[in-house]
Amino acid sequence: MAEKQQNCCVPDEEALVRSGLRAELMPQHVAIVMDGNRRWAQARGLTTAEGHEAGGQALGKIIELSAAWGIRALTVFAFSQENFRRPQASS
Repeated sequence: MAEKQQNCCVPDEEALVRSGLRAELMPQHVAIVMDGNRRWAQARGLTTAEGHEAGGQALGKIIELSAAWGIRALTVFAFSQENFRRPQASS
């Protein structure tokens, strides 16, 4: 079976129905502030790099769902100015 092509701006009605969402109520623009990957990793005894990897995987899923749900714009903020002041060892 051929893979279904997905246009980023046209909602996948099947995906919306399965998730209980309605296309007419979906936002057109979503902004995300990625924060806490380092703390998330530390709380689980993982490295900072593993926390950033997990955050990247989560972002990938968010991008897929945004496209499937017809969200036209996704803004992601991924770096805080506070990171410039953080000691080298914790970055």
